[in-house]
Amino acid sequence: MKGVLFNHLRRYVEREHAELKWEDILSECGIAQLLSDTWDYDDRTMECLIKSVARSLECSPGAVYYGMGKSSMAEFLKDQHWYFDEHTDARSFLCALGDIHASAATEMPGAKPPHIETADDGETVTMRYESPRRMLGYLRGALDGILEIYGESGRVELVEESEDHAVFTVSFA
Repeated sequence: MKGVLFNHLRRYVEREHAELKWEDILSECGIAQLLSDTWDYDDRTMECLIKSVARSLECSPGAVYYGMGKSSMAEFLKDQHWYFDEHTDARSFLCALGDIHASAATEMPGAKPPHIETADDGETVTMRYESPRRMLGYLRGALDGILEIYGESGRVELVEESEDHAVFTVSFA
């Protein structure tokens, strides 16, 4: 996993949970160095950090992933705004998410983003998510963050989950 998500987690914790000390979270996970956006890290490192934050906040790891996912969209908007600028609404952005991930992966060699396929029936965008990381809370938060960025309201639901994929729907209000 690329370090960019680790730094998104750090900024989420520092912004939303200032009572936590990031250095303490790193120490609990045995991490003694700064995390670089472009370096590769073992997925277990993220799991350890998420669990440490969840313990400190007395919440579930899924809640931390959700908050991080929502916060990450604001980070990506700031750092990679051109992906958002190409779309006038959340529906258009969501339908392009698979292509956006593929494009972003070419900009960061070694990145292994999830595979996302979308379908739009005019009322609901359906997204099939495939990733061995199973960061479903993160994706749900990211989807809510995308709606927020475009100033739209909608309902995000996990409608199917199996060993190898998950399906989310985004219904627009």
